[in-house]
Amino acid sequence: MIWVPLTLFFGLSAGLVAGFFGIGGGIVFVPTYLEILSRFPEVNAPMQMAVATSQATIFCTMILAVNKHRKYGGIKYKTAMRVGFGGIFGAIVGGYGNTVIDGNSLRFLFVGLIILVALKTFLYRHVEIERSNPHSPLKQSLAGVFIGSFAGFFGAGGGVLGVPYLLKYCNLKVHDAMATSSAIIVITSAVATTTCALSGLSDPQKVPYSFGYLHYGIGALGFAGSLVGVQIGVSWARKVSRDKLIIALSVLLLVVALRVALR
Repeated sequence: MIWVPLTLFFGLSAGLVAGFFGIGGGIVFVPTYLEILSRFPEVNAPMQMAVATSQATIFCTMILAVNKHRKYGGIKYKTAMRVGFGGIFGAIVGGYGNTVIDGNSLRFLFVGLIILVALKTFLYRHVEIERSNPHSPLKQSLAGVFIGSFAGFFGAGGGVLGVPYLLKYCNLKVHDAMATSSAIIVITSAVATTTCALSGLSDPQKVPYSFGYLHYGIGALGFAGSLVGVQIGVSWARKVSRDKLIIALSVLLLVVALRVALR
């Protein structure tokens, strides 16, 4: 039963990540849930179940983050709705897409994308962001399709793509981008959770405390830990400089990618 305190601890860590960076916490939840579910002999699709459970936990966590960010006034609601609208369609595609690929391939694709995002975020941290030509509403929605597909496919909130996009193509300040990303993730994670869970109903596996690919028992524990973490993370984010935030995010992404790759 060591997985119970372990899940609570990593739920706290994921909450910190979600609140601090506005990225949902999926980069912590997916590897953690994968590690735990892989130890259950009755689970024959641990990666898919980790993705679905991560999405459910992210949805609950980001509702808390949005409420916290709202008090600081950083959420740009029009931008969130435009990107989130496209994200709905993307999350459906991504949620079903991860069921047609084997777990190991999905895992290494996850690692590759996280490394690319980390390196790009770090290398471009000193580049001045162009403020004169923000994307049109249509382009924002199209970007949302891609972000939602990523979120649904990998079980991440989509913030690892959403935050850089909001910074560069929507001309948001870093703290506003993280707050707005949190609102977008609420939309995409709700759709992705439903899609991923339903995709597992045809799987013959019989796992206690689960519905399709959603393991609500483990998800509840992860969310319980994140309740505390997200409150702390949002408060910390308002006190840290842009450059330090970006460096910390890049390092975190590389550490998580290494952890998943060496599993």
